[in-house]
Amino acid sequence: MAGVGPAPGTPTLPLYPGVVQRGRHAVAEASGAVLAAAPDHWTDGCPVLTEDLWGDDGPRVTLRTYLDPVSGRALHVEAVAGDAPRSFSVEPARWRD
Repeated sequence: MAGVGPAPGTPTLPLYPGVVQRGRHAVAEASGAVLAAAPDHWTDGCPVLTEDLWGDDGPRVTLRTYLDPVSGRALHVEAVAGDAPRSFSVEPARWRD
């Protein structure tokens, strides 16, 4: 989303810990990196580290770490079974509408 972002002075609202909403944009709070435009999920603009873990008798577990694209800071970590899609959603009405 380079070159695209909220206008200066746009009000800041919480969206997720470390992620704020400025107008139609999800922004990494620490770096100011624009991650997505509404209604897309804020993780769409994050680099993702993926690690597969294998249990002795259990299924494969995938760890995904969603990173701030500027600072590299972890914004969220999730564990899912195998290749399951993203396991969480952040959709306040003001973001969807």
